[in-house]
This record gives sequence, C-alpha cells and structure tokens, in this order.
Amino acid sequence: MLAAASRAKLAAPGRLVDEGKLRPVIGAVLELADIAQAHTCWKAALAARVVDAHAARSPSLCTSECAG
Repeated sequence: MLAAASRAKLAAPGRLVDEGKLRPVIGAVLELADIAQAHTCWKAALAARVVDAHAARSPSLCTSECAG
C-alpha cells in the first residue's frame, strides 16, 4: 500500500521534534554485524506493543538479550 506524502504531512513530525513533543526512544545500538540480533529486538518491540499498549512509554523496548 502506498500513500502520497505532502510537504505538510512530512513537516508535521519535524515541528513536533522541534517543540520537544516527539522524541526517539533508542533501546539499543548494535553493530551491523549484529543484524540478526537487531531484527530479533525489533520483533520483540513490535510484539510488546501489541500485547501491552503502554510499551511505547517504556524507556527501553528492547529485552536484555537484545541490549546485550
């Protein structure tokens, strides 16, 4: 499914970042060689969001195994 992006739609998240209302949450920083581990971590984070609606508020969405 493709969606058309407009300049206004793309600028909106930038404004939220500038206003401090949107911040990225980085659960782990991994080397490219650890791509399999990164994928596992990403899948775990997605599963947590499905199971727990509050997972996005968590300081880390990565399991200790992923954050290694």
